[in-house]
Amino acid sequence: LPVCPELTRDTIPRSRDVGHFLSVTGTVIRTSITKVLEYERDYMCAKCRQIFTMHADFDQFYTFAPPATCPNLEGCNSFKFTCLSQESEPSACRDFQEIKIQEQRWKPLYSDSTCDVELVLQANNIEVNNQQTTATLLMEDIQKEFKDFWESHRNDPIAAIVVAM
Repeated sequence: LPVCPELTRDTIPRSRDVGHFLSVTGTVIRTSITKVLEYERDYMCAKCRQIFTMHADFDQFYTFAPPATCPNLEGCNSFKFTCLSQESEPSACRDFQEIKIQEQRWKPLYSDSTCDVELVLQANNIEVNNQQTTATLLMEDIQKEFKDFWESHRNDPIAAIVVAM
């Protein structure tokens, strides 16, 4: 994203940010291994045989709520369904990884107690922005200075040693 104050957050996003596309900057303190996530399942109505897709609920940690009624527009109203994807071989999956970023502490709701809140962000893109660029440039400057020093004293290395001391 371009640097845009309306979209950029250096702190934990607030409730007003729910549902908005944001750029969040933080320090990664832990990552999980890459896992496979089933995000949708196909079901078939036992009565009318219509096949329909149910999506996993992001707000409920990607769990599947069982279908309540048949979505057939012709008024089937059945509540018995067969899951067409087996647990051993789900059909609609994607890789995901949990990345924990350092967060600020929440203020306690009551005295002597902490608020236990888990913030989950769904990322579309992750970029590594190590703050080592300054150190790298400094190291390059030092290496250049070292090389120039010895280049200027290549005919008299003993004098260079005396100067360095």
